[in-house]
Amino acid sequence: MCAVYAFMRECDDRSDGPEAALARVLEWRSDLAAALALARPIIRYGRRSSTRRALPDPEAYFQEMLDGVASDFEPRTIGTFDDLYRYCYRVASVVGLTIIHIFGFEEPRALELAENAASRFS
Repeated sequence: MCAVYAFMRECDDRSDGPEAALARVLEWRSDLAAALALARPIIRYGRRSSTRRALPDPEAYFQEMLDGVASDFEPRTIGTFDDLYRYCYRVASVVGLTIIHIFGFEEPRALELAENAASRFS
């Protein structure tokens, strides 16, 4: 949990902090790819059996977060609710989705609840 928080915090700092720069976000994406290449066997075999089928490759959530924070450097207009939801999903919902996989869950509906709850508090 601490490692996930640290990753998400660093993503945010690289896009919103005093030294925010797209190059720093892209560098973080490269570092993530290298770290996940080393950790893949641990991630694959360390999952609880109850969440193994429901958990996508964790890299997908991390990449979504990076896509969201990278988009902070692009001019954009939020013209529709779908535009807003996509942004909120990337920078907030993926946090909730990642966390429930760490703690484990039995009900498939937990995915929907984690996705929607995280967006409400961003």
